[in-house]
Formats: sequence, structure tokens, C-alpha cells
Amino acid sequence: IKAKKAARDEKPKVVYDSKKILNHLENNFDEGTDLVPRRRGEVWSFVDKVYGVEMAALFVGYYAKRSPVMLHMMTGPMHDKNLKAINAYALKSPELKNVYEKKKKSMAKKRDMYMDHTKAYNSAKKSLDSLLDKAEQNLNKSDGDFLFGSSYTVADVAFTVLACSLRTCDLFSTENRPNLAKYWSTVSKRPSYKSADLSDKIPLVMQMMLVPLSMFYKVSTALESAKEKFLQKLKPGNAPSMAAEK
Repeated sequence: IKAKKAARDEKPKVVYDSKKILNHLENNFDEGTDLVPRRRGEVWSFVDKVYGVEMAALFVGYYAKRSPVMLHMMTGPMHDKNLKAINAYALKSPELKNVYEKKKKSMAKKRDMYMDHTKAYNSAKKSLDSLLDKAEQNLNKSDGDFLFGSSYTVADVAFTVLACSLRTCDLFSTENRPNLAKYWSTVSKRPSYKSADLSDKIPLVMQMMLVPLSMFYKVSTALESAKEKFLQKLKPGNAPSMAAEK
């Protein structure tokens, strides 16, 4: 990333969105590696497509089918934990309170939206498949190892992080996309990728936690179902009459 220091009389600027941070770094620092060496419009357009993929919808839809307990964690304990973290950040940086409040509202809105996970998942999956196809096309005509040639651009930065996240739930499909498979093999071996300490697998600790949680979830779900059936029988008209019992 470019490393030129801001002028001494320049006021500090707070940039809080990862996409805006990428844009800010690229447009305001002149030294170091240029992450958009050419075809600026196409590069940033690809970045927009990456950020257009609704990752939360993909995760919720995926785990709703394969691991309900993980879905419960994502929309319950993990969501609550993130809210607590945001509240802590807001207290630590009161000047950013409005930013964090917007973040909380966005999180709540998305959680409510994704409860209808089938519709949200299908829409997000369609957007993802379109992006992966676009990446395959770019790589097929690229004159280098990356999306826009021999230089690792800001589009590759955003796409690499997305691909890593997708691989944790088997959504980064390289089937019939040979260039994409080769691309991942290349970018995942880069020193910058390794130094970022990214993981394309669910952490072992979380996998171990899921075993007892899965058992607890199944038992609690069964008990809740039995409770509902019992209460249903107690409703007027459903309870057996004394005559019938005799």
C-alpha cells in the first residue's frame, strides 16, 4: 500500500468502511505500489461487484440447510456479541457514535431480512455466480496471473478476501472455472496473504464447539416441539372430553 505521509497541516480524517479505506489509500498516497496501475474504471467497477455480494445472506442460507445450530449462533449469540462490540467502540470513540448507530440499524435490518433466508440466499447466489463468471472471463483474457494483468490490483485485494470467506462454506466454486482455480492457488501463496493470517476454513475451536451445541440444539428443538403439541391439545375444542375419556 502506498506510504506517503499526509501534510502536517492536514486534519485527521476518519474512514470507517473497508471499501472507502481502499479508495482513500489509493487516491491519497503517492508512494509505494500502485494498486490501480491501469484501466481504473474497470478495476473499480469490479470492486463494486465484489462489495455487491450479500455475504450475510449467503452464510445464513448455507447454514440454514446444512447446520441450523450455526445459523442459530449467527443470528443469536454471534449477532449479540457484535452488537456489544459496536457499543463498546461507540463509547471509546464518541465522535463516531452516529456511524456505529447506523451500523447497528443496518445489522438489525439485515438479520430481519435474512430470516426469509431462501429468497435472500437465491438472490445473493445469483449475484455471486455472476461475479465468479466475470472473474473467470477476466482471467481468461488476462496477460498475467491476476484479474487485470500482471499487477495485483485493488480488485484482487477485495476479491481475494471475498474468496477466502466463501471457501469457509464451500461457496467458492471453481467447477468449470479452471482459470479461477489457478488464480486461487496463486493468490493464496502470496506473502501478503500469508501475513494477513486469513483462514479459508472454519476454525477448529468453532468446529469443536459445534458438536455439543448441535446436540443441545436438537434436544431443545425436540422439547420445544413437544411443548407446542402439548399446548395445542389444551386449547378449547382440542382437549378430550370427560365422556370420551370414560
